[in-house]
Amino acid sequence: MIEYSKIEEFFAPEGLFQQNFPPFEIRTSQRDLARRITRTINEKRFLIAEAGTGVGKTFSYLVPAMLYADQEEQPLVISTYTKNLQMQLAQKDIPQVAQILDLNLEIAVLMGRSNYLCRTRLQFLHQKKEQFPVRLLPQIYLWSQETEEGTFEEWSFADHPEIWSLIAADADGCQGQFCPHQNDCFVQKARRKCQQADIIVINHHLFFSDLKMQNSEEQSLLPSHQVIIFDEAHHLEQTGIDFLGTDFSQVEVIEIIGEIRDFLGRLQKEKKDGLNFATLFSALQGLEEKAQAFFFEFDRELERNNPRFIYPGWWQKLQNSPLELLESMEALNRGLVVGEEVFPEELTLALGELRNRWGKLIASLDYFLDLPGDNFVSWLEGDGKNLILRSLPLFLDDFLIQSLYPQVESLIFTSATLSINDQGAYFAENLGLPSERTDTMILGSPFDYDQQAILLIPRDIPPPQDPDFVGKSIEIFQEVFPVLGPRNLLLFTSYQMLQSFYREIEGFCEEKGVEVFVQGKRAVSQLLRDFRESPRAIMLGTASFWEGVDLPGADLTSVILFRLPFPVPDDPWISGKARELEKQGKNSFTHLMLPRAIIRFKQGWGRLIRSFSDRGILLVLDRRILTKNYGKIFCSTLPERLPIIEGSAQKLFTAGKKFWERAGEIWTEVEK
Repeated sequence: MIEYSKIEEFFAPEGLFQQNFPPFEIRTSQRDLARRITRTINEKRFLIAEAGTGVGKTFSYLVPAMLYADQEEQPLVISTYTKNLQMQLAQKDIPQVAQILDLNLEIAVLMGRSNYLCRTRLQFLHQKKEQFPVRLLPQIYLWSQETEEGTFEEWSFADHPEIWSLIAADADGCQGQFCPHQNDCFVQKARRKCQQADIIVINHHLFFSDLKMQNSEEQSLLPSHQVIIFDEAHHLEQTGIDFLGTDFSQVEVIEIIGEIRDFLGRLQKEKKDGLNFATLFSALQGLEEKAQAFFFEFDRELERNNPRFIYPGWWQKLQNSPLELLESMEALNRGLVVGEEVFPEELTLALGELRNRWGKLIASLDYFLDLPGDNFVSWLEGDGKNLILRSLPLFLDDFLIQSLYPQVESLIFTSATLSINDQGAYFAENLGLPSERTDTMILGSPFDYDQQAILLIPRDIPPPQDPDFVGKSIEIFQEVFPVLGPRNLLLFTSYQMLQSFYREIEGFCEEKGVEVFVQGKRAVSQLLRDFRESPRAIMLGTASFWEGVDLPGADLTSVILFRLPFPVPDDPWISGKARELEKQGKNSFTHLMLPRAIIRFKQGWGRLIRSFSDRGILLVLDRRILTKNYGKIFCSTLPERLPIIEGSAQKLFTAGKKFWERAGEIWTEVEK
């Protein structure tokens, strides 16, 4: 039982938090959230906690989490979506709270295998010297002896990421208990540390991996635990769906055939005995031909709808049967097993890695031959020589109801974007959370939006489906542009729309001396760095930029939402789920399209104000927020005190100018 007095002692005015961080004011919402999380853990319940930017939710959950971990024998698990937050918690936030609370806790961070050095792969790195500067070998060997965790974060050769891919741990090449480096394996070291830890920080992907291992009676990655806190919880559903999906890729089949052929060629050249090379080379050639013929015929015969759905029994009318392809793949696999039995260690390792990857392809194709029909959507995507069979579950709730909820006492889900209409029902339904155990808490951002921001919406603009929409939106953008401040973020719902906009405004920006940064043109970190340093710039982004960009203060002075971010209707998973919802008698627009758009909308405008000192303009170029009934729901997600100005471009320009005049001299870069 966590003592409530400890929470009050930490978050009270002039309490432990303020004593250690004097510049920070205690926020009522931060203390309220900490109290609610404490109650949730003490009463063994579940909690959906939406905490707007500025609430300080990290400390709100860390304080009760660490007090719990200090007195319980079992560890507490914290799961994040991004590695950045994972490392921030482990390296900064948790140590700070531990110091303030005077707690001595063991903290463990567990990441995916590819984040750790594999000593066995390093041992044979010299065999791949044509793929990297060989002069670095001695330095790499030295680093491997000095590194403590053996993680990519400690990697000393940032200019050579290609080397890491050659020596990173890989499940396909792992020898497990038979590995000569089992005792000093960095992956195993991290897992052993978890067994002794009080708090374990993982990511959502690893959480689902561990959950799946528990269900299959494999050895779990994590020790027994009863409390999990999910930060960035809005990503949890999609992470789980993607994790439980299956792919069968034409490119991967051909690539591995090529790698096996190259490997066998090297063995033949070195005159290694033990394999019938002529038979294997012939089998590889036949396999490649069968694979290409299968994909070619399937691509030709499948209706060219969008999406190109496939159903159980999809393959039975094909002349180039994937069943024959599967049998040939299994025959090759048996041939490779012989090689593992007769070759020395270094060759066995390389061959075993190839065989494991080949075995996964066999399992994937076998899955598609016996395709599940219920609660899954499967389709063919790509074209030409890059075709992929893909299958995803439509729902995650049953998996969690069976695998997770009966096994734990408390779950806390937190994020800045979980609710619709100030309710957590949409999130709870998607995850199948038991209503009798689940509470919801919604906390808005504490910022002074009436002073810090303003929303501008043009009325003289056609709806997005109108052919004149793009042209008119560019015209309005150019008219309002002088009052948008020195650094503007434009968010789009598709890369195609982004490119169209870019082509139309390139000349305008060049004339105005404005730098244009486009997502995808270079690394995100470099884009953001150059954007911050530019005296006058706009950034065009889509997808991850709706939530993955943090530009506080003068680094960002406006956010422009090109249109309301409804999901693309011909996305296979979206289309498949919409169809299934309709079969269940539910309206797919209100149960899927609208909630997803609202969550994304909240993420988009949330880029603008990140601290109490920020100032900025939000411009929404989609008039449906004013004219459609559902527009009221979008508006309800906005801060109550946010001023909203609607009207002509001239009216918006005037409102923007007055806003900056009130903001003060710091914004003198705004054109007058």
